[in-house]
Amino acid sequence: MRRFDESRGTLEYLYTPNALFSLKLDPTVPARHRRAAPPLPFEPRWLMAANRLSSTPVAITNAIRALPPGSHDLSRCHYTARTVPELHLRKQQPLAPIVVHLVGEFEEFPDKTVRGFSRTFIIVPRGAGSGTGPAAAAAGGGAAEYWIHSDQLTMRYHVPGEPRALPIAASPFVSGP
Repeated sequence: MRRFDESRGTLEYLYTPNALFSLKLDPTVPARHRRAAPPLPFEPRWLMAANRLSSTPVAITNAIRALPPGSHDLSRCHYTARTVPELHLRKQQPLAPIVVHLVGEFEEFPDKTVRGFSRTFIIVPRGAGSGTGPAAAAAGGGAAEYWIHSDQLTMRYHVPGEPRALPIAASPFVSGP
């Protein structure tokens, strides 16, 4: 998230050549939103970027750079991650793709408006050959490298007290703070 907050131009190298990115805005104010005043509407840059699909690393980076700046507090985020062996493209690949779902809040600048977000990634193992890829990891030679194949971002109005931990089955998921 730090790279998303501080140096969006460097995100291009995290995506596969045929990666996809989409942004959806949920403009409905949740009934559980108990503020006296309605929340601030989404900035026009959010509205212009919504409901579009970007399909190359350059297009994805350009779409993300066009979004309003903000700051994420990872201590207020929750995530789940699950391997998806059914998505194996090559049976000889020792590592399966992983679906990561991140839910949290961030502060949008310059007004310091708190927004809620949900982001789902499908990350896939990078190809072997660097000495640190999946083959090296499977042989005990280092950490596996993954890159993003699908990135779906949903923005919504923030509800105080959310997000809460996601209720999920313990296995085969891994859950973080």
